[in-house]
Amino acid sequence: MPDVDSTLRTIAQWKYIIKSDLTSAFYQIPLAKDSMKYCGVATPYRGVRVYTRCAMGMPGSETALEELMCRIVGDFLQKGCVAKLADDLFCGGNTPEELLYNWECVLQSLQKSGICLSPSKTVICPKSITILGWIWSQGSISASTHRVATLASCPVPDTVRGLRSFIGAYKMLSRVIPNCSNLIAPLEELKNMLREHFEFAQKSLP
Repeated sequence: MPDVDSTLRTIAQWKYIIKSDLTSAFYQIPLAKDSMKYCGVATPYRGVRVYTRCAMGMPGSETALEELMCRIVGDFLQKGCVAKLADDLFCGGNTPEELLYNWECVLQSLQKSGICLSPSKTVICPKSITILGWIWSQGSISASTHRVATLASCPVPDTVRGLRSFIGAYKMLSRVIPNCSNLIAPLEELKNMLREHFEFAQKSLP
C-alpha cells in the first residue's frame, strides 16, 4: 500500500502535474459470482437485492482496488511518473510534453481495463494544488497555511502527554523544516525525563 511520505516524495519531483479521481472507484470492480451470494441485501422492493460489484465498506474492497490499480499503472508507478492514493491518481513530468505523453499512456492503460476517471475532478497543469494538507507548487512541497497556523497557535504543553503530541505534530512537518530532528532533540530528552505535569520557565519560551 502506498504511504503519504513516498507519494509526496514522488510528486515533489514533478514540475507539471495532472490530478484525477476514479469515478465511483469500488463500483468499477466486478464481484466474482461465488462472492455475490454473500452480498445480498433484504429490501422492501421485490425482496433480496444482490451486489454484483464491490461497494465501499465491503471486506477486501480496498485491497481489491489497490491490486487492480497496481496491475493497471504499476509500470508507471515504478518509473516515477504516476502516484496514487486510494482512488486519487496523479501524473507528472518535468516538461509539458513529457506530462502529456505520460498522461496519454496512463489513459490508454485505463481504457484497456475499462476504468473511468471523473472529468469534473480532473485538474490539468495547475500552478499549485493541495494534497492531503500539503501544497504542491511546480516542483516543491510546502505545508498548508492551515497546518502551520494550527501549530503556531497551539498552547504551550504542560503535561508529558501534551509534549508528546506537540513533538509528533512537528515531526509531521519535518520534510519542510530544516534540521527538524536537531530542533526537537531537547524536547525529546525532556519528554523522557519528566513525569506528569510540568511548566516551562518564561525565559525558555520565545
